Amino acid sequence: GDCLIVDVGGATTDVHSLGDGMPTKAGVVMRGLPEPFAKRTVEGDLGVRVSVVSLMEAVSSRVLAQDTGWSEERVESRIRALNDQPETLPQNPEEVLFDQVLGHQAVKLGVGRHVGRLSELYTP
Repeated sequence: GDCLIVDVGGATTDVHSLGDGMPTKAGVVMRGLPEPFAKRTVEGDLGVRVSVVSLMEAVSSRVLAQDTGWSEERVESRIRALNDQPETLPQNPEEVLFDQVLGHQAVKLGVGRHVGRLSELYTP
């Protein structure tokens, strides 16, 4: 069967997948090179420490605030602190929750980029 592995790190989010990559919808025409069975993407802007600022920019402080129940100002302050000291580990349940939210968003964006998208193309 197919397999998907996601490695969320401080600097990057790596997505590995094994599968034939064939469309599951009827009527899809494959063009270009055949899909490899094993695929890997590295998202250099989706880390939870070294690239945490770019992760926040990709998601938005508003979404992170909604997911954590924090104010946007508190989210931005925590992001700045993690960016300034990337070796920081969570010290309490609220900080653990914040890291979980960062990880969730990195996985969501990283997997979305990895799998790509289908688009309709009309030709003459």
